[in-house]
Amino acid sequence: MGRELSGLTVVNSGTIEATESKAIQLQDAQGATITNKSGGIIFAKTNAIVQQEASGGEDATGTTINNAGTIYGVDNRAIYFYGGATNATVTNESGGILYNESTEATVQIDTNSTLVNSGTIDNRNSPSNAGIAIVGNDNTITLKDKSILVGTIDAGSTTGNTLK
Repeated sequence: MGRELSGLTVVNSGTIEATESKAIQLQDAQGATITNKSGGIIFAKTNAIVQQEASGGEDATGTTINNAGTIYGVDNRAIYFYGGATNATVTNESGGILYNESTEATVQIDTNSTLVNSGTIDNRNSPSNAGIAIVGNDNTITLKDKSILVGTIDAGSTTGNTLK
């Protein structure tokens, strides 16, 4: 758990697992960097990586996630930014896999964030479920050549978002 930390760095080339909850919880964290290297696995029964701003808590901002391995959530999401989690950057590299097995979105970003996919984002429950959900405004989603997205992009009623 990275609660209320500034500048937390996690580099994984093994396995980080949570059989009952979240693998990495970044509540009220600022400037965290999570790197999941090729062959690395981060998974959880619920959400694998979560960032949120708690009510009355510190800003939850500036997280960077670089994935060349596998990140997945069984019952919820692989990556879940919400509740004021802003200015995040998620890069899923070629060979990187983000997936979930639920009706929830595989990846959810909040506000002023960037998601670049060169690998695979896969909602394994159904391709009619969201692969990517956007819950805040002014985000950029980039789907690179040869990237794979299984699922929809759900931007709800947000504004100022860009798809490349």
